[in-house]
Amino acid sequence: MDQADPWVNGLIDRATEEAILRAIGDLLRRVRLNSGLALHELATRCGVSQSVLCRVELARRSPGLPFLLNVCARLGIRASDLFRAAEDAAVPLPDEPRSGRFHELIETPGSRPARPDQPEASIAR
Repeated sequence: MDQADPWVNGLIDRATEEAILRAIGDLLRRVRLNSGLALHELATRCGVSQSVLCRVELARRSPGLPFLLNVCARLGIRASDLFRAAEDAAVPLPDEPRSGRFHELIETPGSRPARPDQPEASIAR
């Protein structure tokens, strides 16, 4: 089944948003457990209540960016890695490389991003 990339037109439906939030919570919980931290230990390190952290892990609370940056820093992971992993877990990757406004904005004039399925061109020296 061919699914459209929900990021292309900047449209994310509620189901996709909820799937990403569940994936973020699940990933944070797995990293916490694999780091050997109990819920109360990470909550204390982050300066938040166990209840808040638990609700984020269970996707019963939508975390803000400052909260996620704080938790990621305390877990020793990059927020960008968390977001990418959550996106990949929640939204199947399209057959073609991602496109859309972000990718258009990060391209420099005259350049194209490398595609994983094509070998990179050699650089003349």
